Amino acid sequence: MYLKDKSVCYSINNKSNIDYIISDRIALKHILLNFIVNGFEAAEEITDGKVEITIYNDEKYIYFMIKDNGRGIKESDYNRIFDPFYSTKKDGTGLGLSISLKLSDEIGGKIFVENDNGAKFTLRIPI
Repeated sequence: MYLKDKSVCYSINNKSNIDYIISDRIALKHILLNFIVNGFEAAEEITDGKVEITIYNDEKYIYFMIKDNGRGIKESDYNRIFDPFYSTKKDGTGLGLSISLKLSDEIGGKIFVENDNGAKFTLRIPI
């Protein structure tokens, strides 16, 4: 996927005190890249688009949160966004979030989704 030529501000905040994690690198990369690309695409649709990437941890888990200030997720779409082939994008395949959910399950993770002045996706995986 390619991002349009629109300007989007972004920030990366590493609040974690973890130096490394043991996980499936390819699965983790796929999930996070999907969340980040989705965030940038949503932020491109508005003026002053922003994407925040925050990493933090507690005693048991590390969290990767990707938040955009786009239009968010419609209430009617919440129950379907992880369904294979369901997409709200004009050219979307509907596979990104479906595959991300499957990969998250495979690495012992959990995905949390909410609207917070835009969409916020958080991947939690065990340390």
